[in-house]
Amino acid sequence: MPANHELRVPGITAKILAVKILGNPVMLQWQQRLEEAIVTLPAILPDTRNTVLVMEYEGLQPDLSQLRTQTVSNQYPQADIPAIWAIFNGHAQTKPVIYSRDSGDWKYDDCIIADMLTPDDAVIFPLDVQDAGEYKVTLEYACEASSVAQQGVVTLNGQQLKFLTLFTGYCHSQEPMSFIQHSVGSMHFNQGKQNLTVKPIAGNKSELFWLRKIILQPVK
Repeated sequence: MPANHELRVPGITAKILAVKILGNPVMLQWQQRLEEAIVTLPAILPDTRNTVLVMEYEGLQPDLSQLRTQTVSNQYPQADIPAIWAIFNGHAQTKPVIYSRDSGDWKYDDCIIADMLTPDDAVIFPLDVQDAGEYKVTLEYACEASSVAQQGVVTLNGQQLKFLTLFTGYCHSQEPMSFIQHSVGSMHFNQGKQNLTVKPIAGNKSELFWLRKIILQPVK
């Protein structure tokens, strides 16, 4: 739930006729702007875990479900963006990992990005920033001893946050896989569409880490 109860939905170009909560005939208030809809949500949602909105419209509405662009706003505590939504450059690729948390409790994770050794092996996160401001950047990753103290950098609009990787543990299929949430600093985000990039710095001897997601938190 956004703090101001205004849900901004980008990419809406068809003419909106009505917006409702699924199963409730009462129409919600909404505004339509250029390629964006703003829906005013009630103070209490019927299901805080999964409330479904239904939008009725006329005309053609492009299917945007496959776009990788992720929305960032200071109306939410944070934006958790899985690395699988990034654009991969160079040798960066998804790495399926199987591990066990408890006896018989097997986990399959195919949302980890690996093989990031050179600056060309970058992952790029397309963002649509609704509210300009300072955001803290946190990387969630796994890092074995062979990759400790490798140099990486986060870039955005000419800004750079350099960091050294931290040890999280060894990866064994019979043991839980350890991840760390490494806060690397804060950056100023402009309003609008832009790309945030995570990549190694030249000269590393091993791959950077196994990246699972990035977390962007507004600094207030």
